[in-house]
Amino acid sequence: MKALPQTASGSSDREFANGWKVLLAGMLGVTCGASPIPFNLIGFTVEPLSAEFGWSRTEIILPATIYGLIASLMAPVFGWLQIVTGCAGLHSVRCLRLPWPFRRWR
Repeated sequence: MKALPQTASGSSDREFANGWKVLLAGMLGVTCGASPIPFNLIGFTVEPLSAEFGWSRTEIILPATIYGLIASLMAPVFGWLQIVTGCAGLHSVRCLRLPWPFRRWR
């Protein structure tokens, strides 16, 4: 098998060609994950919500701040749960709560 040519920094010229699938999966995960969506979209909704309901910017942005604080405090707990129960135990909890946001509220 022929060795790949090395650049001046010592890395392969084909690094992107060999790893684009991992890069794409990471980009999709960061873009479509639960954390970035509320933070990236909240700016577009401030003006319409303020005009419709008369809420201040603070009242609209505060839930996103609380969400971020709770997520940062719960991250070590979920990490510990993953260590204690293993991946299978934590994934079963995630699968049970996954359909929750899609329920129809009446």
